Amino acid sequence: MTSKQLLTIALGLVLSIGASAQGILLLDNQPLADVLAQARKENKLVFVDCYTSWCGPCKRLAREVFPQKEAGDFFNPRFVSLKLDMEKGEGPELAKKWDVGAYPTLTFLNQDGEVMFQTLGARDVRHLVDTVAYLLEHHRPSELATRYRQGDRSPRLVMDYIAELQQLRKSRTATEVAADFASSRREMLLSDTLAQQLLARYISDPHNEGFLYAYEHRSLLPSNIVESLENTWRMFTKTFYIMGGNSLSIDEEGMRAYYEFMMSKGVEKALRYYMSYKLPASFIMKDKRMMLECLTLCRGLEGIPQGQINMALNELGKQTLTKEEKELLDKLKNDYTPKQ
Repeated sequence: MTSKQLLTIALGLVLSIGASAQGILLLDNQPLADVLAQARKENKLVFVDCYTSWCGPCKRLAREVFPQKEAGDFFNPRFVSLKLDMEKGEGPELAKKWDVGAYPTLTFLNQDGEVMFQTLGARDVRHLVDTVAYLLEHHRPSELATRYRQGDRSPRLVMDYIAELQQLRKSRTATEVAADFASSRREMLLSDTLAQQLLARYISDPHNEGFLYAYEHRSLLPSNIVESLENTWRMFTKTFYIMGGNSLSIDEEGMRAYYEFMMSKGVEKALRYYMSYKLPASFIMKDKRMMLECLTLCRGLEGIPQGQINMALNELGKQTLTKEEKELLDKLKNDYTPKQ
């Protein structure tokens, strides 16, 4: 055997050892369509490491677990693997589609891009391999999911299925299931205790048809359910807050339209719910126009904390005001001063 042949054999052995010692071969933020095409070509499934740049456990998996030989020996023959930043590129759209609400979420797809199963959180390599091996062997929808897909919409089943989805941090799917039940089982909301509990616990958007139907017929509902519906009206006002880092702004037009919507549906405390979020936003934002408007509307309105009134008045006292604004502020201070 020549020296050249020996060198070729030795090089082959080195490359073979290197290949067998590698961890999971992860494509880096490649288009999912390309990854699925590769999986079909290689007759493999797809593993997606759904991560974010700020997720500590994600970094630990990438640094300590995925590079291990045991992980590579298990994953590479079975999956085309992809690491995907869920806040960039197609990540946000896929996060919504796959209902990814926590990180890391390890997502496993068939060759058509359908989710087979998911598992959450970081784990050591042995636990990871054992978990995925078990899920591969037993992957199938839960009994609750199967019954739901087969058309079972009994309140007990829906309540239990929503609880299961929330445990899996499938909040978007849980919300959709609850909304569908409330909209399609409106009459049941007036008579079935479990259906009423589902309405009170899981419907957070008052635009839902079932919610509106129940509110319209609230005289037929228990007082605790009516109280919960009122709280839903109030809490939804907060959705018009716009958070940006340490700053706050509001969608003033959207909040106003929502107030008018509440008025159109006979919500007697609509102005109180509206002001309970707009007034605090006004002095946090130091918006003198908005503070003056809110303080004017809040005169004589029950349920607005005096502390919020005082904070707005104090903040206005620090502002540079026009003559007209100063006169209005003096009048507001007089109106809000307790009469002896």
